[in-house]
Amino acid sequence: MVDWNLAVNVTVTGIVLVFLMLLLLVLILYIFGAISVGITKSKDKKASIVKAKAYADMISNTDSKPISTAQPEDSDEIIAVISAAVSALYSGKKVKPVIKSIKKSSTRRSAWANAGISDNTRTF
Repeated sequence: MVDWNLAVNVTVTGIVLVFLMLLLLVLILYIFGAISVGITKSKDKKASIVKAKAYADMISNTDSKPISTAQPEDSDEIIAVISAAVSALYSGKKVKPVIKSIKKSSTRRSAWANAGISDNTRTF
C-alpha cells in the first residue's frame, strides 16, 4: 500500500525547499548588485573629483579678463578661436597638432533628436 501521508510530506517539503532556495538566490543576487552599484558610484565620484580639480586648475591658470559675449562675424576670428582651443588642448603634451581644415559640420538631425538617440541607446 501507498503511504499517502509520507507522499504528501515529501511533496510539500520539496516545494518549500525549492522556493526557499529561489528566495535565497534572489537575495544573493540583490546583494551582489548593490555592492557593484556602490563600487561604480565610488569610482564615478572619484573621477568627478579629479575632473573638478583639473577644471579648477585650468580656470586658475587663465587670465582674469572678462570674456566677450560678442559674436565674431569674421571667419578669420572663428579660425583663430578654434586654433587657440586646439592649441590649449595639446599644450602640455608631446604631440603638436596640425589643423588642416575647418569645416562646418552638417547634421541631419536636430540637437533634440541626437539627445533622444543618445538617451535611448545608452547602456543600463
